Amino acid sequence: MDNKKSAITYIHIKGVSKIITGKLKIVFISAAVLLLAVGADLTLKYGVRRPVEIKQTTTTANEFYVAPPPTGSSSGNGSIENPWDLLTAGNQTQIIKPGDIIWLRGGTYLEPITIKLYGTESAPITIRNYNRERATFDAKGVPNSFNLSNSMFIRLWGLEVMDSLRSSVGQQIYSIFTDGGATGPKASTTAYINIVSHDAGMGIANGREAYGNIFYYNGRNKLEHGIYWQNNYPQNGIIKVIQDNIILNSSAYGIHSYGSLRGELDGFLFEGNTFVNNSFLLGGGWAVDNVTIKDNFFYQKELKDGGYVDWLNYGLQLGYNDEGMSTVNNNVSITNNYIAYPIPLWLRMSFRKMTMRSNHLIQTRHFPVQIDANNASGFFISGPYDIDQNTYYQRPGEGPFYFSSGYRTLGQWQTETGFDLHSTALTTTPPNIVFIRPNKYESGRANITIYNWSKINNVDVDVSGILNTGDAYEIHNAQDYYGDIVTGIYQG
Repeated sequence: MDNKKSAITYIHIKGVSKIITGKLKIVFISAAVLLLAVGADLTLKYGVRRPVEIKQTTTTANEFYVAPPPTGSSSGNGSIENPWDLLTAGNQTQIIKPGDIIWLRGGTYLEPITIKLYGTESAPITIRNYNRERATFDAKGVPNSFNLSNSMFIRLWGLEVMDSLRSSVGQQIYSIFTDGGATGPKASTTAYINIVSHDAGMGIANGREAYGNIFYYNGRNKLEHGIYWQNNYPQNGIIKVIQDNIILNSSAYGIHSYGSLRGELDGFLFEGNTFVNNSFLLGGGWAVDNVTIKDNFFYQKELKDGGYVDWLNYGLQLGYNDEGMSTVNNNVSITNNYIAYPIPLWLRMSFRKMTMRSNHLIQTRHFPVQIDANNASGFFISGPYDIDQNTYYQRPGEGPFYFSSGYRTLGQWQTETGFDLHSTALTTTPPNIVFIRPNKYESGRANITIYNWSKINNVDVDVSGILNTGDAYEIHNAQDYYGDIVTGIYQG
């Protein structure tokens, strides 16, 4: 048993789970941080799920079935006995109507797909894997191979998306493609729910909602991210939701919410996401506004590319000041996040209004907060600012705040700004902590993130709010979702 690794650990559980009263005992094969998912489908680094049938019907929805060729074909009729292929189903504009469900049977879908179906805001069309079968879309190195640019109000649910030929393609790849206008009407209607996207190019780019998805090993360069997201709230009236996703080891950012002078960044909720070795950027030439960042979890232990100056070594990056950009941003709320990173928070450009409360910022290599200004008056230019009740973990002998002119202790920061009067700066090791986030779309499913700072061999996780006595469960590795799976019966 290796207990020398620190921070986040990609634990591999092989039949060593044990049920005790009201809790699932997780035995660590390696130490540090464990990411779990509990539930009827599962997400996260390691996940537990209740393997129940997730087929859902309503009195109004028509249901159609699709299978990979040769079982599915253009001569099918969309029944479970005689399914279509996916390309044929995507063109059934006279048959498939708002609110209908397209069930994908298990197997690998290889052909490029264009979906030309239109749901509505109140009755989206759902394309979903049938009864938890493994329905895999392989982009095969073809850009925009799952093309949604001619559709509206589509929900993609439970699919596996990968690219078996990504290493042979030099250009930027979007495996799933919405319309080219990142904030246009079509790009604001797609929902991605509980997808597993791995070993592809860009994970997903733009939509209305990204919920419960797992991303790992996506991208081959610093232009391919786990999630690329923009929005124009004044134009469409939509707050886009990016919630409860797990984003692991993308080649670039985990979430890249960036826009040039033409890329809007207005109206987002980022909540409950887990980032491992993946930064989150929010900023660009367009002013950031109406953004909430809450209850997210970050971890990276080691430095990338040789030093902390590389942007991949900052957890949450707010603002963007390269290429001559000097944007002053508007309103952001950052609350109750747990960020363990070489540098957890990088404030690159000013905000006119900011709330930052109840966060834990834990440096794993340098300092908790870097601010790109010589002093506070050069950065906090307007207000109101509500910055308090945060916990900063710093290295001994250094302050938690680093300006261009040098460190500030918490006391110096308080005197200079009037902020953080009830906050704490610590040099101790953080306590172990467990976070559980149930899945709002599938009962019995949840993400569990465990920070095992003390490197103990096992930890008890109370899943009584997720599983019922007698439920079968599965534990998945969210960085190898279809690999080794641990099963058991929850005994309450």
